[in-house]
Amino acid sequence: MLPLLTRHPVDWESFFSILLGEELVLHPDPPDPATLRATIEEAKSLGDIDHAIARLKSDVERLAVVTAGDLKGLRPWSGSSQELENLKTPLLTSIDQYAREWETIGSTQRNLTARLSEIEEEIREKQTELDRQAAEVGDAGEHELAEIRSARDQLWRLIRASAFDKTLSTEDAQKQSGSAAPLPDTFTACLHDADRIADLRFTNAKDVATHDRVVNEIDLARREQQRVKGEIANREGEYQELRQRWAREWDGLGSALLSPTEMKEWMQSRRAILDCLQQSREKESDLRILQERASMATTQIRARLAEVEAQPIGQNESLAVLLKVGEGFANKLEEEAHVIKDIRRRLPAG
Repeated sequence: MLPLLTRHPVDWESFFSILLGEELVLHPDPPDPATLRATIEEAKSLGDIDHAIARLKSDVERLAVVTAGDLKGLRPWSGSSQELENLKTPLLTSIDQYAREWETIGSTQRNLTARLSEIEEEIREKQTELDRQAAEVGDAGEHELAEIRSARDQLWRLIRASAFDKTLSTEDAQKQSGSAAPLPDTFTACLHDADRIADLRFTNAKDVATHDRVVNEIDLARREQQRVKGEIANREGEYQELRQRWAREWDGLGSALLSPTEMKEWMQSRRAILDCLQQSREKESDLRILQERASMATTQIRARLAEVEAQPIGQNESLAVLLKVGEGFANKLEEEAHVIKDIRRRLPAG
């Protein structure tokens, strides 16, 4: 209020001093924002922590989706990622060794099977040729001739033992002949058959030679067929023994086992999943550290704001919001301090 006009001169200096004093009463010294400012600067040194936290959360979620998809596609696995991580697996060098053995046995089996098919086809062709020649040669084959001559010789031995040497009775000789016809008649018929076949072979010598060759070739082929079948059976035994050893290497798998080559690819897929899990854990660790730092910074700024008597801020506000509010309030306190300092500067000394 302006002083009343009087006849006495006004002491304007005193008047303004009074006004400034009243201003100082209305504006006491504000709290010092230095600690608040230092806390804000320290929080700023963390960078854009809210963005970093959001990015890490997104990375963790993405890795979780990738891991779940890869785990689902990892056949024949049906367990959890933790079980997959703890699974005892053979060394890659062992897997390579099994793969070599597996391939060696498999290649041998394939070759033997192919050889067996060739032999069977050869036998069929030879048998067709033999059937065609049978109409020309009839029963004049070398095998038939050998059989009839053997029967003839046996009958002659029986006749000689019973009729000449008297070492065998006629009844026993007849019984041993295996024929109901009298022994002499049987011997005579057998002798005639042997002569007939021998004559036929002589007459058709060329066809008979061809026939005998084909018969021998079929016999050799069948022996080779049996040998190859034996080899296949041996390889199958080796294969089963290898599979058993291979299965023991994977006791914890708990599902149908693939071949070593396939399991090597499976191991690579497993490694990719475990790498994903490790990345996820690292990012989760980084996320926890950032969240702890953000929480600590938020707590400190709230405490500093409370110390300078600022209005409380909602508990759900982010660090970025707290920094903005804190800086604004610190600026306000500094402006108030500057105003009071200016008032005091304008007061007369003494």
